[in-house]
Amino acid sequence: MRTSRALYASVAAIGIAVLVAACAVGPGAGQGADPAIRIGNRDFGGVVAGASGPEPGVWVIAETTDLPTRFTKIVVTDERGRYVMPELPKANYSVWVRGYGLIDSPTVRTGPGRIVNLQAVPAPNATAAAQYYPPIYWYSMLKIPAASEFPGTGPKGNGIPPAQKSQGMWLNTVKTNGCMSCHALGTLGTRIIPKELGQFKSSADAWSRRIASGQAMTQMINATNRLGPQSGLDLFADWTDRIAAGELPFDRPSRPQGIERNVVLTLWDWSTPTGYMHDLISTDRRKPTVNANGKLYGAPEESTDFFPVLDPVTHTATRIRHPVRDPKTPSSKANPTQTAITEIYEPPFPGYGPRGGDIDRDGVFWASLSSGHLGKFDRKKCKILNGPAATGKHCPEGWTLYPLPGPQFRDVKDSGSAEASYYTWVDQYNTFGLGENVPIVTGNMSDSYFALVNGKFVTLRVPYPMGFFAKWSEGRIDNPAAGWKGKGLWATSASRTVYHVEGGKENRQKVIRFQLRPDPLAR
Repeated sequence: MRTSRALYASVAAIGIAVLVAACAVGPGAGQGADPAIRIGNRDFGGVVAGASGPEPGVWVIAETTDLPTRFTKIVVTDERGRYVMPELPKANYSVWVRGYGLIDSPTVRTGPGRIVNLQAVPAPNATAAAQYYPPIYWYSMLKIPAASEFPGTGPKGNGIPPAQKSQGMWLNTVKTNGCMSCHALGTLGTRIIPKELGQFKSSADAWSRRIASGQAMTQMINATNRLGPQSGLDLFADWTDRIAAGELPFDRPSRPQGIERNVVLTLWDWSTPTGYMHDLISTDRRKPTVNANGKLYGAPEESTDFFPVLDPVTHTATRIRHPVRDPKTPSSKANPTQTAITEIYEPPFPGYGPRGGDIDRDGVFWASLSSGHLGKFDRKKCKILNGPAATGKHCPEGWTLYPLPGPQFRDVKDSGSAEASYYTWVDQYNTFGLGENVPIVTGNMSDSYFALVNGKFVTLRVPYPMGFFAKWSEGRIDNPAAGWKGKGLWATSASRTVYHVEGGKENRQKVIRFQLRPDPLAR
């Protein structure tokens, strides 16, 4: 599925023409060169080097189609450019290097039980390097109306509806609770206007046609109308015009650091090229040892009658046809909430726009905020809980805001980032390896999860295929005695626009397992 090579063929050709790709050495050979690189018959490893020496913090990607479904494994190099690719099924693999500041290296064919030294290919220019940046770095280039332009003055004024009372309210629409609930903006598929869309008098007209496409066209049109239909279209048109003219992101991502280099990713294809997944399930979160090593089940949202199933042991993806709902199924309206007691707590500015959230085992609530924050709410800190003074804004002392990683829009001066996180899940039982009660945020604009550990974020990046967009997390312990190999965090890619993800129209949704080993060379 290396379609990025087709997209950037001219760039890659520059690097391929001047560099030797790799040196794959036979089984057991060369292990004495670095005793820290220990290889068994289910692993391979080696060193990644560039023009200036070892390449730390870059990804080594191994992929095969020899198994019942496409299988991919990804690891990160250590500070000396060393890596070990562990626990591989027997197959022939295509292996390459990807990293920030690089373009993809030529593919090497190899199998387990070998030392495979790889040559990284430097990006020939900033344009080539930027093609591998997560969407947030491109989307943060969008021009945002100044805070002084709110409330809007309508079509005869600045084009912003008067209902848009603040810049934050406007941003809430172009981010998590409007434009970003179904897929990322800033991917290659969204930051250009494809010629297949048609011929238009202006880029604004092209955007008007674009948002009238697909299953979610009504939601997209409604969100644009909330921005001020013409002013919103003009801003998106300006964004793609500047990119088409060669403008590049003003910020760039850093390579994985520290514990981020210990992450091992395993990916399997499932579902179909048109099957949109929302999330998956594999265990009981109250007891994450349930269904150990068992199958995973996907939850498509109005995209197909077939629920995908993955067996990660046999690497087999199948489908189950979902029956039509019994027309006698009781409605949720049969359980009225008139007698329920509801408490509302709004996050204090600069936080706004809560989306998905979760509760830890201490009763603390964690939520993704459209402002580009992770919000922590501890009700025990509130001085007022109910009564006439409980207006929703009555407990700012209960909130703590953590700005999410990534750049902020240049025209926004408040804390936060351009990140538009869909959901926060709490790892209550240390199923991943960073500890109990660790909140894990979907980095929907960053091809990532963000885990908050001791007040700082650890980025769990999915570098391939570009466009990872999750709406849920699932932690499972398969074998408590097996250390890092016996547990992991599970996700499915959940973009409605599967074809926007690297791989294009032939792409399928992925199941991704995140594991955390003690160091980048652990087997």
